[in-house]
Amino acid sequence: MPHFRYSELPPGNDRTRLLRLLPNEDNTAPIKCQLLNYSLQKNRNGAHLYDALSYVWGTSAKSQVIYIEDGEFKVNQNLHSALRRLRDPTFERILWVDAICINQGDDKEKERQIQAMGKIYAGANQVVVWLGNEADESNEAMKSIRAKAAGSYGVSEDGNININDAALSKLCERSWFRRIWVVQEVGLARNIRVLCGSAEVAGHAFGLALRADRNPTVRAMGRNMGEAIFRPQCGIYPLAQLSLVELIDIYHTHEASLRHDKIYALLGMSSDGSSAKDLLPNYNLPWEELFTRLIKYALGETVSVRIGEDKDTAMIQAKGWVLGRVHEVQRSSHNRQILSIYFTGECFWTTKRQHDIRVTVWTVRDSARDIRKGDLVCQVQGAPEPTIIRHCDYHFDIILLKTTCIGSKSFPPEYKLPMQARPARNLYLVWSWKQSSTNTDSFASTTSGTFPAIDQMLWDTNLILHDAADNAKSAKQAYFHVAEMLLVFEQKLKYHHPKTQLAVYGLAMLNAACPGVSPRLYVSQILNDMFPNRELRDKLGYYYNRWRYWDDKRFVTGNLGSPYFSKDKFEQLIAKIEDGKKHDWHPFTTFH
Repeated sequence: MPHFRYSELPPGNDRTRLLRLLPNEDNTAPIKCQLLNYSLQKNRNGAHLYDALSYVWGTSAKSQVIYIEDGEFKVNQNLHSALRRLRDPTFERILWVDAICINQGDDKEKERQIQAMGKIYAGANQVVVWLGNEADESNEAMKSIRAKAAGSYGVSEDGNININDAALSKLCERSWFRRIWVVQEVGLARNIRVLCGSAEVAGHAFGLALRADRNPTVRAMGRNMGEAIFRPQCGIYPLAQLSLVELIDIYHTHEASLRHDKIYALLGMSSDGSSAKDLLPNYNLPWEELFTRLIKYALGETVSVRIGEDKDTAMIQAKGWVLGRVHEVQRSSHNRQILSIYFTGECFWTTKRQHDIRVTVWTVRDSARDIRKGDLVCQVQGAPEPTIIRHCDYHFDIILLKTTCIGSKSFPPEYKLPMQARPARNLYLVWSWKQSSTNTDSFASTTSGTFPAIDQMLWDTNLILHDAADNAKSAKQAYFHVAEMLLVFEQKLKYHHPKTQLAVYGLAMLNAACPGVSPRLYVSQILNDMFPNRELRDKLGYYYNRWRYWDDKRFVTGNLGSPYFSKDKFEQLIAKIEDGKKHDWHPFTTFH
């Protein structure tokens, strides 16, 4: 029998194909189908009379043959199982299945159909989720979900609810939950039905069971499934009216066969997808270029971007300001993170030159990477909203690309005050599409290229850490991070340069954001911790206090070219270390 050949779709962005799955009483019989052209403009005041399938493609290693019209068509094993499960003995079923209804060999058609997928899933009579064949007590898991929803819990003799949590956990580990396309497929659905083997559960019930899962992406999926019944029955409904960048913050660790789809799968359900012209589907565009465009769309055109060899990590150089530090994180039952933010002292510098440290509370959505205590809130120059970052070695990992407060139209005006008090700092950011950033040693070694550039990187990162310090305790933690940075450069990059070490520690002592502590007393304590050698300690302390009170502007400018020690004295200190006395101090002396 010949292979099936597609006919070209009629012109128009609202045209697609539907699959007519023909009935058969014999469940082992070959699967036979027909394809028909369809206009999504029909039945515009209500749902269309087709079901859209949500499933995992899997590998093509074990393909099966189905028959479309009079031609053979190969599908993967998982889709074949889904079609066999959906086939009715008596009635034909009308389905939309991406692997069949889109000509996967025609990139131009794929690009047009991807832009229509929002309408396809939003307009379906229901979205059928196929989790796969029965395995790992999946029937028990589905039974537990139905019991939870119905309220007919099985109760043991000690009064505890008898739910098979182990089976439910196994079910949530299936690859469907990690697939990026299901975010749109479920997030736009009006009605959902979940199938696994012979068992099936209503989407609302399934969503309720997932909302307590420990995995934030599974929790988010549960919320989307549970909210389906509340969505309007016509028109496109963007997922909670979230922007593309907000959706990517939540779902960027999901998986896709093609990296491009990690962006394209979210465009159709975002509130601003149609305006992101540079990000519209184009499979001929190299991934590195698309990734770079996304970052500049989120953070502004002025940032410098380099994509790592693994293609999942971006190294970004930008300018910006530290606004504050995450002091506490609480989680609500509605997929929310409640953050207590300590604004930096620069936000509230009074006329009496005393710091008034204030706390504000922000409520943000769950993200792919959990926000932690100690993370920094910064404003990248050119970005519309703040970004949350985390110090890691000599750079900062991006945790939340766009920080949007729920229930608030804008951030309080005082958070912008550091931008008026200090010039923008140099930021070295790493954004990974995985759960954690991979080895980024090349950030310094290849991007910087020279030791002076590495000096500058250490200097700039240290400035950021001390901008974020709001009291003596957090300032000391900043010193600890500086020591870690130096250790990273010595061990990973084989970089050892006394001038850099002294310059960085000199800056560390010049902590202008340390309220309520006498600078002289505090510096004395730090010097004793760092430098057991009294002569070296006294010289450093002398020049620290000299510059602290005579030329404080050099700290504010962050100019590495203006050292905190006179040239001759500075060279003498370097000579002492080069003469073999560098053992007099060590970055991890007393920081515990």
